[in-house]
Amino acid sequence: MLQPDPNDIMIAIYQQLRNPGTNTTMDEPFVAPPYAVRVNCFLFAGLFTSMIVALLGILVKQWTRSYQRDLAGVSSPHLRARIRHFRYNGAKRWKLASIVGLLSIFMHFALFISAIGIIDLLFSTAQTVGIVALLVFLVGVIFFFGTNMLPLFVLDAPFRSPLSDFLSAFKQGVREVNRPKGSHPISSRKVSNEKGVEKGEGLEDHIEQSQEKESDESSIVSTKIHLDLDIICHLLSTADKSTERWLLDLCFEKLPKLTLLEQHDPRAFHSRGIILEVYNFLAEGCTMINKKGIKEINSDRLPRARQLCKFLAWYLSLPQTSEERSRLESTLDKNECATILATQLADDEFVPSIVALVALGHLQHFKEPRSGDVCSTCQKDTLYVSSWATSEEPIQGRVEEKIRQVTSLLVKRTDCMALWEKSRTQPPERTAEECEQCLTTLQKAFQRCNLEEKDKKKWLYVLSEKEKAASVSLKEAWFDPLRQTLDGLQPKRAISPFRPGDTGSSGNGSVVIYAPTPNHGSLLAPPTGPFQRAAGPASQN
Repeated sequence: MLQPDPNDIMIAIYQQLRNPGTNTTMDEPFVAPPYAVRVNCFLFAGLFTSMIVALLGILVKQWTRSYQRDLAGVSSPHLRARIRHFRYNGAKRWKLASIVGLLSIFMHFALFISAIGIIDLLFSTAQTVGIVALLVFLVGVIFFFGTNMLPLFVLDAPFRSPLSDFLSAFKQGVREVNRPKGSHPISSRKVSNEKGVEKGEGLEDHIEQSQEKESDESSIVSTKIHLDLDIICHLLSTADKSTERWLLDLCFEKLPKLTLLEQHDPRAFHSRGIILEVYNFLAEGCTMINKKGIKEINSDRLPRARQLCKFLAWYLSLPQTSEERSRLESTLDKNECATILATQLADDEFVPSIVALVALGHLQHFKEPRSGDVCSTCQKDTLYVSSWATSEEPIQGRVEEKIRQVTSLLVKRTDCMALWEKSRTQPPERTAEECEQCLTTLQKAFQRCNLEEKDKKKWLYVLSEKEKAASVSLKEAWFDPLRQTLDGLQPKRAISPFRPGDTGSSGNGSVVIYAPTPNHGSLLAPPTGPFQRAAGPASQN
């Protein structure tokens, strides 16, 4: 197209021979058609741009390989880290990432100018075909630029590319130029787009970043408090339940810590069915069937069982609609493992868990909700403790069962009062009336159950933890009188066989240590000396 057509030359020679003296096209200088010049410019520009991009792609691959070159031969990890960071600083200073991103932009440019050249050629030679090609090309161009421009206005659009990043940086630069001097780039636009949540408040572990470097995406994401719950639910649904149970445990540890979401939208937790589904799975794994055919807690799963009890107590304390309550009730009825974990941990003969008592109390209150101002669960426990706390019959020594009953009543009633007060507003006089009966029973039980120092510390710890979220009227009516009663008590020392004066010491000051009953006591002779071992029943036969 840029040179004369040989057929035209042959025709001109034929005409000159046939009609000598006539003017032909050979007498005029050749001028290429304008469309031919345009088409060749577009096509060759696209071709050479593609060749340059291919060359640069090979160079980039060599550059990236040089980044890792000879690192394996460095034996010192400290020196290897220094070399890597030295090379990283160089790649950052010379904008290696930006150069790699420009390659795709150049390739897009080459494709576009080649397509324009082809369409120009079609329009000049076959207009109908050119129109069809142009329509298809326009659809592709609109889609391409639409997906690249969308991230500039919708930050969660998943269509980011080097071109969209370049446009975003250009937009940010224009904003910086037009920004008034002295104003802060973030303070000029208030970010509060989710129920009054300010920027940064939604982050559970917020790392202070330089606001000069903060992007629009960071500013908006920091207020999306539901993202934390979405992340945890995604992990619960995708984690391998055979090999990644540690990850499931971590999720249930983190869920109660989403305090900001709990304050603004507590019902969001009930809308995620995967939470209870995985909870039932883990609770089922914490139980085993013993030789008697009864379900009990697997001793190897005690830490997980305590964590699940802690989660259940928190989950049941969240506000619920009637529909959510019925759905939760049916879920707990189908799987009794939650009740088994809380009951067995709370009834532990040696170390009854406060967390388990809290979970058991929430379960009992959930299954037997209050009717009006009367809580049947707390009333039963109060009457049970009152039967021996108000009795005149003396209690000899420390009775673990009574200590457990007092602890259970203290935990359950404290939680019940706190939750009831959250759900409704009542005058201080009404709060004091509700606390009066159980308060009197607990004060008498404290004085009669022969508590030790560990019991006093445990009860004071329960009061201090529950008091943080209590109102002023509840503190005055419930927490302060109980704390005053406990502070005024003098706990008894635990009996020590090596302390003279405790039960078990002889009259002359030497300590008598009672040994456990041996299976063959007759074969063992009692030793002599200042520490005399009393003979057990088996040794006397």
